[in-house]
Amino acid sequence: MGDDRAELERMMQRFLRAVSFREGEQPAYDELRDLFAEGARLTKTSDEVPDSATVDAFIGPRQASVDSGARALTADRLRGMPSPRSTP
Repeated sequence: MGDDRAELERMMQRFLRAVSFREGEQPAYDELRDLFAEGARLTKTSDEVPDSATVDAFIGPRQASVDSGARALTADRLRGMPSPRSTP
């Protein structure tokens, strides 16, 4: 169990490093493709209705936002960010 917990913590840290960045920096969204298995879905369950997206559908609108000049995203701000809807 301890090894599983440590591995989950390492994976979560990799995820947060990929999506969090400081103003003037770029997120490492491409690293998410290495973190998740092909066909994986990211599911947000904090809203009344769960929302699920492929890795690319998760990255797409976030990368577009950064490319258009969005401010830095941190783990705290990401918690409130809506998930994109994707098609199956």
